[in-house]
Formats: sequence, C-alpha cells, structure tokens
Amino acid sequence: MGEIGVLKYVLCHGLNKECFLIIVHEGVGYIGCLLFDDAAFCQQVGKLLENHAGRSIKEIGDLDLSATL
Repeated sequence: MGEIGVLKYVLCHGLNKECFLIIVHEGVGYIGCLLFDDAAFCQQVGKLLENHAGRSIKEIGDLDLSATL
C-alpha cells in the first residue's frame, strides 16, 4: 500500500502521450502507464522521471516541483 518500490526504468512515447514505468518492489517488477492529453507535458514528466530512476517512489512523490510551475 502507498508509495512503495523503486523506479527502475521510464519509457516515454511523447507522440503517443504515454509513459511506461518499471517499478521493482521486493524483487518483483511491476509495469505502470501514465497517460496524458498533452504530448509536450508527457515528455516533460518522462524526462523528470528518467532523471530520478533508481530512487524510491516515496522520494519521487515527495519532490517539491513548485519552482517548475
């Protein structure tokens, strides 16, 4: 439950407006998909997540992104 696991890999298809995430928790891999309405925003989020691969989902969720608005 909650923000568990470590982000291992991000595959972002800006043209398709989707980002696939590979997350590992207790040795088991999980795949998630984020869907967007805006291709440019999809690419921005994908790049942000790629820069934080290897960090826990909790750490990523705790990021303060207010300066980027």
